[in-house]
Amino acid sequence: TCGGNGVYCGGKSAGTCWCDSLCTSHGDCCSDYTEKCAQPTVQPTNPATTLAPTTAAVFDDCWVGKTTLVDSSSVKAHVKCDVESTVTIKYGLNGVYDLVKENVEVVATSKKGKKPPKIHELVILDGLECGGLVYEGVLVDTYSGAVSLPFQISSGTCRRKALRG
Repeated sequence: TCGGNGVYCGGKSAGTCWCDSLCTSHGDCCSDYTEKCAQPTVQPTNPATTLAPTTAAVFDDCWVGKTTLVDSSSVKAHVKCDVESTVTIKYGLNGVYDLVKENVEVVATSKKGKKPPKIHELVILDGLECGGLVYEGVLVDTYSGAVSLPFQISSGTCRRKALRG
């Protein structure tokens, strides 16, 4: 299965099946791949942040594999790609992508004894409002303008600051 809310979309599931765009040609998709992962591109409605229309297919060479909470307003996103890429990450609330991380270089890196090299980058996405809010984001290919399927990240809980007396 591609997991609750499509948690494995863009990669391998916890089992033996896959939840990425290549699984249809390889014949190894999870049974719920179409339902959970094959979604149309989401376009925000705010004119100030609307993504440029593109004639390219959905950008599926890169995806966000995992996110980790850094603090209440920052998340570390693990961006993975099939090929070296330069992407812009746009994210925000309610379909308005008003937060941007531009020109993220996703390049091949290899660790000793590991082949082939992984093509990935760890990126800090900040500016989130605390309170466990669910943000939506997309990756935009810098060269073609193609847009990825949306991914979700959540902010941390708000913490009270100690009062000084």
